[in-house]
Amino acid sequence: MIKIVIADWLLGKSDTFKEILSNLRDHKINTKNSFSRVKDKHRDYEAKVREQDARIRELEGIVDSLNIIEEEIPIIKKSRKKKKGKK
Repeated sequence: MIKIVIADWLLGKSDTFKEILSNLRDHKINTKNSFSRVKDKHRDYEAKVREQDARIRELEGIVDSLNIIEEEIPIIKKSRKKKKGKK
């Protein structure tokens, strides 16, 4: 009789242990998936920041080249002829 009780106890503990290991495995998988999602979002944000940085540098180059052109072109002033007044 004692052997049956001990066997039942071991099986009971065994099932509980298996359930705990199953929950631990599920927890590890969920944690890994969560971190993977965070890493993917982080990579997306970094790519967008790099893309915007490249665009900003390109626009800065265009603005700098326009400033150089502006300095080379002389400013032309128009003068008006004076109207002859009637006496």
